Amino acid sequence: HLNPPQTTAWSYSDNRVEFHRKSLNMKLFAAIVACLVLLSSVSVEARGKDPKDCEVCKKVVTSVLDRVEKADYKKQEVVEQALLDYCKGTKKDSKEKKLCYYLTPVKRDVSTAVKLGAPIDRVCKKLARATPEVCSLRFPEKLDLSKVNLNKPRHPR
Repeated sequence: HLNPPQTTAWSYSDNRVEFHRKSLNMKLFAAIVACLVLLSSVSVEARGKDPKDCEVCKKVVTSVLDRVEKADYKKQEVVEQALLDYCKGTKKDSKEKKLCYYLTPVKRDVSTAVKLGAPIDRVCKKLARATPEVCSLRFPEKLDLSKVNLNKPRHPR
């Protein structure tokens, strides 16, 4: 014969209250985690909307694709050759030349993305996963002299 367990200070109703309290704690924890995930995804979305995000890559890929006929987008060798030709013609110390340094080893990834019909911003995002420096390059900001007061001294005397 099995004897029923001896009950001490805990009863059946106390166990249910304890279980309910733990259940609420887990639900609260899950809600907090869900909020954090949502906030992080919103910040990533906001960061992705920056117009200067991957600006050099977008310019270079656009320039390369302008050299290729639309019918030849499916031919990877043609896109790769256009990329190499573009890179040969860039100025030595330009941002485009630096991007070419990063893109030349992964030119097959560029041509594959173009072959699959990906938009230019998606091509750059895909390349940034393999080589993060691709989207870190930015053009220097142009100085608008009409907004600068040249008569005002920079340092107070």
